[in-house]
Amino acid sequence: MMDSYAVAIMDAAVAAVAPKRADSEPVLHELKSWPQYFVPVLHGLKTFEVRRYDRDYRVGDYLYLREWCPLRGIYTGREIVVRVTYRLVHGRNCLYPASDRAGSEDTPGWCIMSISKDDS
Repeated sequence: MMDSYAVAIMDAAVAAVAPKRADSEPVLHELKSWPQYFVPVLHGLKTFEVRRYDRDYRVGDYLYLREWCPLRGIYTGREIVVRVTYRLVHGRNCLYPASDRAGSEDTPGWCIMSISKDDS
């Protein structure tokens, strides 16, 4: 269990990376999704997203996933909206690779989120 000092340090590191938002209203995050990750979400097989923690993802937010073909450099036209139902809390909000310096603005770390295709 982390003591309050360690929690404060982790909170400060995350605050340096993720932008603050004043309200608690859900946000719609528009994201590119490569086919090998998009199709399993579309079919309900993949129920999580791993993303750079470069924005303020929160439980209750929505991810607007747009399938992106990296070989052709275009959107395919397929899209889906999913809801964030859980965000992994390690270091309070995200994971930092060992090579990254936590709290550095140029190394935002990673966020793992559980997602749901419906509002249930």
